[in-house]
Amino acid sequence: MNQHIALSLAVLAGAVIGGVAVGGLNAQTPSPGAQSAQSQGTTQRPRYFVITEQEITDQQRYSSEYAPKVTKTILDHQGRFVVRNDQITHLAGDPAPKRIVILGFDTMDQIQRWQNSEDYKELRPIRDQVMKLKQFAVQTCPPSGQPAQAQAQPGATGQPQACPGN
Repeated sequence: MNQHIALSLAVLAGAVIGGVAVGGLNAQTPSPGAQSAQSQGTTQRPRYFVITEQEITDQQRYSSEYAPKVTKTILDHQGRFVVRNDQITHLAGDPAPKRIVILGFDTMDQIQRWQNSEDYKELRPIRDQVMKLKQFAVQTCPPSGQPAQAQAQPGATGQPQACPGN
């Protein structure tokens, strides 16, 4: 009888260990969205970020008149949201912004087309009425182990720059 209990416990322990191992392997597999992004020629990590520090002054108009429309313009110009919230942990320097939005784009041309599009230009007066903001674009560093030139893409403006070593 003790042998049957020991054998049953050994089988159960093996099943649990096997299940954990398979779960760990599945966690390392790229998600279907990441695989489709790779097959479409887009990067998993955007090459350029648009960073916007916001202080919303009219939440009702922001939510009803601005946010839904600006979101559509961003998505229509191949932008994607990386960060969009007001949960900010201040670490040093001037006070942290009230809210931050970080958008990802694959090229600077995409950013410029979005900024210069008629649909976005029409929203600027509303934007300026419902928030105070500071907005700028930055190029990301190349992934570890890749030279800066690996970031060059058709349609990108300017020469890719290596990130400082500090």
